[in-house]
Amino acid sequence: APNGPFSMGKQLAQWFLVALLVSFLASYVARHSLLPTTAPREAMRITSVVAFGCYGVSSLINSVWMMQPWANTARSLFDALVYAMATGAAFYFLWPSA
Repeated sequence: APNGPFSMGKQLAQWFLVALLVSFLASYVARHSLLPTTAPREAMRITSVVAFGCYGVSSLINSVWMMQPWANTARSLFDALVYAMATGAAFYFLWPSA
């Protein structure tokens, strides 16, 4: 990171784009694997799993190849679980048959 005052604006914008990409991928999988009449709980399950894969896999790769401590990976996986559940909850409440 460059020296000087820290501004989170750029990082927050990038994180928002990542979250949009993950949500798009989850919706793409849900759209092509579930019917609109599918129960919202099933839509939440599918989208949460896809989102967890998107958010969590990179932390595993970082521990394997970049020597990131596994404790950091465990915390990152917990964060990925929280983000995945939030993504799944959005699909649960917005699913057409809800």
